[in-house]
Amino acid sequence: MSHECSVEDPVARVIVDGTQIPVINDGVRTEVRKDGPMDITRYSEVRFPAEWNGTDYSSVVQALDPDAANVYDPVDVQLRDAVSGEYVTVHRGFVMGVGGSAEGSIERRMTVGDVGQLLNAVPFSGTYAADATLDDIIGDVLEALN
Repeated sequence: MSHECSVEDPVARVIVDGTQIPVINDGVRTEVRKDGPMDITRYSEVRFPAEWNGTDYSSVVQALDPDAANVYDPVDVQLRDAVSGEYVTVHRGFVMGVGGSAEGSIERRMTVGDVGQLLNAVPFSGTYAADATLDDIIGDVLEALN
């Protein structure tokens, strides 16, 4: 059984803060890296149109806007399984940067970072006794992250 790709059924989907953006030209490139506090992190580059079918996607994708309520837009990079046709999230991260591409003003390039890259910036240190529960530790970490 073969599975044909269409505009409604792309090989890759990228969802930025709940909005699916079209992927064009060089598409999506995701790397798995062995570094940082989580030991394994992901990094993705996404090529998308500045505008498509009347939608301004360059304004949908925001990177590190200090005036925004949420500085980091969440991103899911998904690939369609060739056998099942289901989408699998291969990278869940945040928009690190957005800019032009070699293709000119029609195309934009977005870089997606890994949540592990934020951990070095979290001011957290703690000492726990042997009777500390995992809930205590996770609660403290979540409080520091927030």
